[in-house]
Amino acid sequence: SQSELRNEGTCLNHCVGGYGERIVRGQTSILFVRRADKPDQPYYTLELNKDKKMVQCRGKSNCNMTEEVKAFVDEWMETIVKGKKKGKVA
Repeated sequence: SQSELRNEGTCLNHCVGGYGERIVRGQTSILFVRRADKPDQPYYTLELNKDKKMVQCRGKSNCNMTEEVKAFVDEWMETIVKGKKKGKVA
């Protein structure tokens, strides 16, 4: 929802709160990356374009992914988005 986007942007201090129109027009998809032990706490925000390619994944104050987050996102993209059964995503 728009309020979830605003909250994500406020908590992580980045601009995802303004992406509502792009989502509605089908130009982009936004997913919230969470820690398993803190599912309600903003951690990273992932943007996919309409072709399901990753545009960006940003954390607090637009920081880049840590190696741990990058490994998770890379595996998630392969197994879920591209449909390649490679391993189990945690």
